[in-house]
Amino acid sequence: RKLAASTQENQHLAGLERGAMASAAPAPSGAVFRVEKLDDPKWNGNYFKDGEYNGKPQYKNDNGIEIYYGWDHGYVGYDCWNDDDVDDLDYLYHPDVDAAQPPCTGWLRYQDKSPSPMRIVYL
Repeated sequence: RKLAASTQENQHLAGLERGAMASAAPAPSGAVFRVEKLDDPKWNGNYFKDGEYNGKPQYKNDNGIEIYYGWDHGYVGYDCWNDDDVDDLDYLYHPDVDAAQPPCTGWLRYQDKSPSPMRIVYL
């Protein structure tokens, strides 16, 4: 079952993440958030808004990895936040939050539903 996250909760979480990164280098112009802690470096780095999909913002990094809210390719059976590599068809998803922006933590691997170390830090 999906849980609705309030705008206030999202802003609070984003503020906590921003505060934790106060000493980090400034973000490139236009970057919205950074992905950290994934083994494959093509997933890590800054993400920029790349239009909308399913009524919510869609994001893409310089390596072509997309984060969007939409159909989960049939793995969980409903719309959710997805992070995918369009070349390798390797997916991460967040099943439990119907939020306006991608959640900072709680991502799972499609293959075995195990937790992913992926973390989003809003800039």
